[in-house]
Amino acid sequence: MTPFPQRIRHLALHIGLTAIPTAGLAPMTASATTVSHLDVTALARDAELIVAGRVEAVAPYRERGRIYTRVHLRVGVTLKASRPAPVGEVVDFSVHGGELDGIGQFVAGQARFEVGEQVLVFLTDLGRRPTLLGLAQGKWAYDPARQGAELTPDAAGLAGLELIGRDGRPVPAAGHTRVGIEAVRDALRAGTAR
Repeated sequence: MTPFPQRIRHLALHIGLTAIPTAGLAPMTASATTVSHLDVTALARDAELIVAGRVEAVAPYRERGRIYTRVHLRVGVTLKASRPAPVGEVVDFSVHGGELDGIGQFVAGQARFEVGEQVLVFLTDLGRRPTLLGLAQGKWAYDPARQGAELTPDAAGLAGLELIGRDGRPVPAAGHTRVGIEAVRDALRAGTAR
């Protein structure tokens, strides 16, 4: 597995994590974060933990001058786990950015989470805490009630990403299309996951 920092060619910290008073009308400069494109097969192969469930809570916090958001996800389905993630348990992971004490810090291409939403996440552990694999590429809306348990990519998060293919050429975010949860299971069964 390629280490996460090598996947990111440019993390828009200078723009994406600029502190902006959220109550003010300060304009934001548009930016994109450039990362390697990860299709469902690559996400399944590289993730250490793949779980689907309901977001129970989001809790912003500050660390080393940056704002992060800790996401508490109640597990409904575990597809892959390098450590136990039983159904009904809460899995915590963090994403860059959030809003704390009236200050917002955001990373272009990072997924955002809301309490109550159903998601499937592809997580990796960078030694300190689990985080999304491939920024917004690692978050999919999950609808267990629909036939095939449909997964929908995080369009808002993907809009902030510039995806680069193995050949070094840009890949349109439209390359992330709806799939059923069976596509992830198939990738795991095919032995593409470690």
